[in-house]
Amino acid sequence: MFFRRDKTLNFAVAAPTSSMKLDFNPIIVLVVTWVVLCVGCAPNEPAATWKPVTSLTSRQQLQKAQALEAKESLSSMLSLELKAAMADPATAIHFCKTRAPSIASQIGKEQNLRIGRTSFQIRNLNNQPPQWAKGFVRARVNDAVTLQLADDGLGLLFPIRVKTVCLHCHGQQSEMDPSIFAAVLSDYPDDKATGFKVGDLGGYFWIEVPLMDR
Repeated sequence: MFFRRDKTLNFAVAAPTSSMKLDFNPIIVLVVTWVVLCVGCAPNEPAATWKPVTSLTSRQQLQKAQALEAKESLSSMLSLELKAAMADPATAIHFCKTRAPSIASQIGKEQNLRIGRTSFQIRNLNNQPPQWAKGFVRARVNDAVTLQLADDGLGLLFPIRVKTVCLHCHGQQSEMDPSIFAAVLSDYPDDKATGFKVGDLGGYFWIEVPLMDR
């Protein structure tokens, strides 16, 4: 094992050598990541007002069930409408820019929560992660994250894996249709959301479920 300095978090972390065998427990990873994020906060940043949840209360189980239902609704509606839009892939770029956010907003209002999509390689600058999720997104965590928020709400982060259909607009630039790539650059001159392969971690669904009535 050797140590390297993490420039983002400004402290030394252990890096594995090729001879080490790693076996990570997702709960331990979540807790350690949370501690790292808190320690790495700049002095002028507010202290974290959320904490990892490793064992759900009965109320939090209901909150998580509500979040999962919202995630499935958003995923299904996006897939259905995107499939139709893919008749003209260049049009799908516009769909993701305008229609996708409105679908997320609609589901959020219907289910009394906040929901959206984000990534560590942003295309739409309006898809920035909420504050509590930023560190996990930056760290590209592979497992779902559940946090108790300051108001006793529940914050959840679910990984999104890249599928074949995603490659039309998010694949390797050299393999993308030139007209689609031109459409991407037209709408997003500073785009960073290409270069993915099937199975890659592409981003996350994030959901905030408020405290439920007793």
